[in-house]
Amino acid sequence: MANVLIVDDDGDIASLLEVLLTSKGHVTNLAYDGQEALELMRLGLPDLVISDAEMPVLDARGLAYRMLYEDCGRELIPIVLISGSPEIKEIGQQIGTPYVLAKPFSIEAIMEIADRALLERRHFHPKA
Repeated sequence: MANVLIVDDDGDIASLLEVLLTSKGHVTNLAYDGQEALELMRLGLPDLVISDAEMPVLDARGLAYRMLYEDCGRELIPIVLISGSPEIKEIGQQIGTPYVLAKPFSIEAIMEIADRALLERRHFHPKA
């Protein structure tokens, strides 16, 4: 069982991920943009962040940079990046995460990448 922070401005996708992950025994928290995610992390660090790439207020790039440079310790949390953007691979490379999944995704695919990220625990390394 892991504590997973889901960050997505699409409430339907956030709710779907919450249902899927809690059905597998994980504890979840929802944020609808990167700024809200940072505020939730002040209450307790998650084991994994699943984040949409493009969101209002603070997108995944901004979230990753703030986790790394402003909030010591949060850079060790793996990030699974999800997006419908055709530039998802480039955004993943900028964030430095090996865990990238294009929307729409299957239930099996999101569960597999979340399990892999929790097992490997490879943290992200943003490019400056």
